[in-house]
Amino acid sequence: MNKIEMARDGRQLADQLEKLAPTCHPKSDEHAGLLREAGILRAKAKDAEYHCGVIPNLKTSVLMQYCGPLFLSHLPGIVKQVRAFHAAYDERPPIKSAGDSRLSFRTT
Repeated sequence: MNKIEMARDGRQLADQLEKLAPTCHPKSDEHAGLLREAGILRAKAKDAEYHCGVIPNLKTSVLMQYCGPLFLSHLPGIVKQVRAFHAAYDERPPIKSAGDSRLSFRTT
């Protein structure tokens, strides 16, 4: 999966979670968890495409933490897709930074 596809998939998953959130009570853990996970997916999608980094509190999936197993059992497809996205994001090759000594820049 290239970075454009990964970013697109992350944004689509975030959209799906945001559409599911209103089906839960606004003060419920499930509502908060779905919206927080959508934010995490958007941050990782943006990083995958633009290499801008992800702040530490948006690096770890919270879907399982906020949404109980009974609730998630009604959403097996999207849970599987979210897990696959996080796995693909975590397995992507590291990006060389401008400070990497292995990079050479021609100056004239």
